[in-house]
Amino acid sequence: MSAETLAAAAAPAMSGLRDDDLVGTTFFIACNMMLAFTIFFLMQVNNVPKKWKTSMIVSGIVTGIAFYNYTFMKATWTATFSSPTQYRYVDWLITVPLLTLEFWFILKGAGTPSPGLGSQMFFTSLGVIAFGWMAENNIIGKLPGFVMGCACQGYLVYMVTAGEPAALAKNLKSAAAKEAYENVRLIFTYGWLIYPVGYAVAYIIPGDLIRPNHEGAPYNALNIIYNLADLLNKGAVGLAVYKAASAEQEQALLG
Repeated sequence: MSAETLAAAAAPAMSGLRDDDLVGTTFFIACNMMLAFTIFFLMQVNNVPKKWKTSMIVSGIVTGIAFYNYTFMKATWTATFSSPTQYRYVDWLITVPLLTLEFWFILKGAGTPSPGLGSQMFFTSLGVIAFGWMAENNIIGKLPGFVMGCACQGYLVYMVTAGEPAALAKNLKSAAAKEAYENVRLIFTYGWLIYPVGYAVAYIIPGDLIRPNHEGAPYNALNIIYNLADLLNKGAVGLAVYKAASAEQEQALLG
């Protein structure tokens, strides 16, 4: 047998998206939607008031990075039917802190935050990702990683609900900005719950058929949940910002 034949046999076959591959379908849906979100958000940058431009750009960057990484994730899944864990955490490592900074941009003009508030939220969000990544790669135990990641996520929810960001939000003069803050807060509070639920379904709750790399089980609950959560949380934050920005633009035009 030639070296070329051996190499071809060893390489995973790219079979494409199968008709019964629900997980792969969600990868393709997420990839396409992230591209659509990116184009939409970036096209609206010049159609919103100046103070909202940075938020719109960040929203476009978040979904653009997600689109790029999802091209690799869907290719990995359709070729190997294995969970593209590394690509997913590379994506989250960049996009989750950027999503957290949306609070900072919305709160501009609502008062003077404490010097370390932005850094505190930024690094706490990194903690959520770091503990999840270490647990999914067996650097630490699944349960300790889950508990520590949830602790970081819970602290972020506390901050935006009852901490300094929430106090600053009360000083926002714009009704649209207040609505944007509240909508993003609800996404962080409830939309982000989908991730620990997916993790718990895959690693904490007993059962083998839903494990990420279970052989012969293309209907992988973990990846379906993560894909739908990414669509909801990344796209919805950008849409919440756009809604507020367009409302202020409309008010300005009406005088």
